[in-house]
Amino acid sequence: MRKILFLLLTVILSQACTSTSENPIIEITSVTLNDSSLNYSSSAEAMPELKKGDELTIGLSLNGNGEELNTFIVHEENELEKQLDEIDIDLPDTGVSEDKNFTRPEEGIITFKNNVYQANLTLEAKVKDIKRDFLTLNLYLFSRSESEGDVKLIRFRTAQKKLSQQ
Repeated sequence: MRKILFLLLTVILSQACTSTSENPIIEITSVTLNDSSLNYSSSAEAMPELKKGDELTIGLSLNGNGEELNTFIVHEENELEKQLDEIDIDLPDTGVSEDKNFTRPEEGIITFKNNVYQANLTLEAKVKDIKRDFLTLNLYLFSRSESEGDVKLIRFRTAQKKLSQQ
């Protein structure tokens, strides 16, 4: 009987100790164009096509889903045909690693200090060129757990001028 009880307790304790961590979550809280107060985060299809000189502001809520945040990365999908000027990241007042080997906002990489479970960021970018019918930003968030990260793709339509056939 003791062996069965010991075995049962071992199984219960091992199940309790297994990691049940969830993936971190990126939530897009706002998307605005130029000086407009219209928020297109829930109605991206209503957003006008981007043109040269337009300014995007994207609000993000990053949540480790119970785990500590580790790294946030943003970049354009097609790095060879950059359509945005440098992406400016408005960082939270606390929680971001000050080590330049890890945190490089100019490259779209943010690393968090220990004990940071959520953060709010603002991305700002200006359209410098239109090379495709769309512009895609890739957002990645990783926690310190062994869970998979979260990936969000934000696709914007652009006002690319079509060359007429003669």
